[in-house]
Amino acid sequence: TLSYLDSVLEAASALGATTAVAHPTRRGIAPSSEQFHEQLRSLVEIGHTHDVTVCFETTGYAGDLALDRVGATIDDVDGAICLDIGYAYLEAGVSGIRTLLTQYGDIVEHLHVHDGRHRGDTHIPVGSGDVAMADIGSLLQEFVPEATATIEVFTNDAAHLTDSRQRFIELIEDVDSQ
Repeated sequence: TLSYLDSVLEAASALGATTAVAHPTRRGIAPSSEQFHEQLRSLVEIGHTHDVTVCFETTGYAGDLALDRVGATIDDVDGAICLDIGYAYLEAGVSGIRTLLTQYGDIVEHLHVHDGRHRGDTHIPVGSGDVAMADIGSLLQEFVPEATATIEVFTNDAAHLTDSRQRFIELIEDVDSQ
């Protein structure tokens, strides 16, 4: 509920968080409906109340709002986008990511970084899957160079997290040096 999310964002703000990520989940509500847009808009406003930017994640691959609709929807509610690189690539490839960034790069403020495989593996270490990270890296530098990022690799092995972080940094640095 919105009152619960208000409490969560208040606590996040008190801890110094400036960004929060939410899934644009519909739960049976049509994505084009005013009710859905109003729910998202309300969450954005609650975030503003606590000086927290709510970024709605691109989770179409997981069954939420499709990548080709997320930009217009989030722009309509004056929200921000969290580009989940692995999910977006598996859903729409480099061309889908390019389209999102070309049209809505100005509202992409955060990234979730992980690799994935077309057979269904997600949240795996960067460089171990099918995601065209080099192509995506150049798009990130062109359209959202100031976006913050979270390495979203699901593991208890800190070495995989550190390696993914380093690979992502090198990817961005390689783009900078070209």
